[in-house]
Amino acid sequence: MSEYAFLLTLALFLYLLECAVWVPADSYAFRLFPSRRSPARLISNVHVDAGPSVKFSFPLSLRGGISICAPIPFAISPLGIALSRPPSSNKKLISVEHISGVFIPYEEIHSLTHSQKTLLINELSVATNSETQALYLEGLLGRLRKCRPQNRPAEIERALAAQMNISHVLSRLKHYRKETTGVALGSAAFMIAIFCVSPPLVWKWGITAVWPLIVGILILCAAGIAGEFYSAHISLFPDAREKRWTSIAMILLSPPSALHASKFLARDLLIRFHPVAVAAAEGPKENFRKLISWMLRDLTFGLHQTVDMDRQVAEAINWHRGQVRRLLTDLAKELGEDPTSLVAPPPAESPRVRTYCPRCWSQYVLADGFCSDCEGVELASYESSPRSSNRAPAQTNSAES
Repeated sequence: MSEYAFLLTLALFLYLLECAVWVPADSYAFRLFPSRRSPARLISNVHVDAGPSVKFSFPLSLRGGISICAPIPFAISPLGIALSRPPSSNKKLISVEHISGVFIPYEEIHSLTHSQKTLLINELSVATNSETQALYLEGLLGRLRKCRPQNRPAEIERALAAQMNISHVLSRLKHYRKETTGVALGSAAFMIAIFCVSPPLVWKWGITAVWPLIVGILILCAAGIAGEFYSAHISLFPDAREKRWTSIAMILLSPPSALHASKFLARDLLIRFHPVAVAAAEGPKENFRKLISWMLRDLTFGLHQTVDMDRQVAEAINWHRGQVRRLLTDLAKELGEDPTSLVAPPPAESPRVRTYCPRCWSQYVLADGFCSDCEGVELASYESSPRSSNRAPAQTNSAES
């Protein structure tokens, strides 16, 4: 019995590890809930240039999970796409974390495919968050490549607007709740079999006598979960075949993965949507205001990043950022927010503060200069800017220098 107790403890520990989800840099994590009133909640901290992190879903929430959202990892314009320059260590690898200077006109895109979570453009590898995002971007670029040049601006605007459609987000979350019912019931049955049914059997008759029965029950439960998962995954992600079979293999071979099978469905559920749209759909406005405030400030005051770039790359990035900024502004107005107040100066932390960074809101006692965190961003003076009101979102990064 002691050996079996150790195995149960180990299974519980591995199950808790399955609740962990890796969140890539410049991405945002949302915890999913079965409730319709609050279907998703932003759990990532809104930091300037946030790095990767690890988030945890609730262990006993069998229908919950962590969903990852991220903006499109490159700039799209009517003439082509602006990618990042390949690092010197790998000439074919393009890191989306460094905005540099590779421009590809649509007419020069000769091959477009994906391999797992890597998007392949003319054999150049563009890292994405998942196979689902790679498939989405492959389809989007495929449509733009086939479009007539005069129709591309409207097609890009439709694609960006669809990313910020709150009703589509809510519909997607409703679809998820419907499709994961069977998976959650299977996981619950599996948990009962492991932690409630098997211990009394082992205690009364011994592990030697009952292990074939226990293994049979676990195999049946895992097979049932895999079947429900297959059906749900096809409905939610019809084109992500490779990810589907990889997840099913994990469910069949790893009991902790089977106990939290909805994790594989939740992670990429909202990957096609802009993080601000998901934050707007969650209910409480505070997280929405923090996130849209940061993104508007970055889009408005972060254009310095294109100064040293090739002209075509800079134009594509500025055009793309301008379109996203306009759509975010329209979304803020639609939800009753004043876009001007979202980028207004933060409250001064002390009477000695004279300037602040308009992008990250760091505060300084300097009379002028540049932000130490946001390269190339000139400090703004409090004397020439009106003090912010109490409606200004909480500061994302503050430092008195």
